[in-house]
This record gives sequence, structure tokens and C-alpha cells, in this order.
Amino acid sequence: MAKKLIRIIGLAAAIGLVLWLTRERLLPAPHVSGEPAPPFRSTPPAPATEAVAEPDDLRTIKGIGPVMAGRLAETGITTYRAMAGADAAAIGESLGVGEGRASDWIAQARRLLG
Repeated sequence: MAKKLIRIIGLAAAIGLVLWLTRERLLPAPHVSGEPAPPFRSTPPAPATEAVAEPDDLRTIKGIGPVMAGRLAETGITTYRAMAGADAAAIGESLGVGEGRASDWIAQARRLLG
């Protein structure tokens, strides 16, 4: 009885392996249109009349390293003033950190502003 069970399991594994190896032949290729993809912007461009502030080194805030500073820059936060005026819940959600951690960063940015 045990030998039959082992044979059945082996046969099922072999069939699964064959299906896995031939999956590209069994599944239809995805349809790709000839049109180029539409342009995508994650953030709107800054207005031309507004002067862009020189970015601050956000790594001076305890808990923000080079990676997190880069992720903050991607969300548009590059200065202490922008960090101090940001919403802790929004920062926490967009960066995947806790709201408490984000509010601590905001408090530190406010202290650095004076």
C-alpha cells in the first residue's frame, strides 16, 4: 500500500513539473499594444514663479538616514520647514512608518527651525 502511494505522489509531482516547465507554451502571450505608455508624474511640477528652497540635510533629524531622506525627498519634503508643516499621519502612511515616529521627526524639525 505504501509503495502505491509513493508511486502516485511521484507521478503527480512529475506531472506538475512537466506543466511548470511548459507553462509558457500552455498560457497565451500577453497582448502588447504598439502605443507608447502615457507619461506619468508622481508629483506635480513646482510653479515657475515660486523660488525653490535649498534642501536641508534631513539626516540631522534623529531616525532619518540616507534611505529615509531619499524617500522623503520623493514625497516632496526636502527642508525642515516642509517637514515641520507636514502631517504626521500622511508621512507615516506614505513612508510606511508609525505616526508616532513621524510626529517625532516633525517635532525635531520644528526645533531645528527655532
